[in-house]
Amino acid sequence: MAEDKKTSELDQKKQELQRELKRLQGELDQSLDDVKTDVTSQLDPRELVRKHPLVSLGTSVALGFLFGHKGRNAKTARSAGGDGLGSLLWDELKTTATRRGVRLLFKYLDQALDLDEDDSVSSAQAPSNGQSKG
Repeated sequence: MAEDKKTSELDQKKQELQRELKRLQGELDQSLDDVKTDVTSQLDPRELVRKHPLVSLGTSVALGFLFGHKGRNAKTARSAGGDGLGSLLWDELKTTATRRGVRLLFKYLDQALDLDEDDSVSSAQAPSNGQSKG
């Protein structure tokens, strides 16, 4: 009888611990999902450009200058018999990155101008509240 009671208590304790473990695992999974979502959204290049357009533009210009300067050195090395394939790939990568950056910049500017235009149109069409002058 005493052994049955101990076994019953141990089984009950085991079940409580399993429930607690499942609860903790669920909380941990949720926390990891939240962190993943936060990190992903904060490191999304499109989000960074939307939030900080001028910083993004400045960074792009600075990187373009640095890569362009390095590209001139690569062109000099290529004309002196440097690695043709590596230089060609590097030039193509720079061109693609530049085009994409310019496309993102123009998209941002278009959206900003559309918002300004919408604001000016809505302020020009402000309701007169039924009052006429005269």
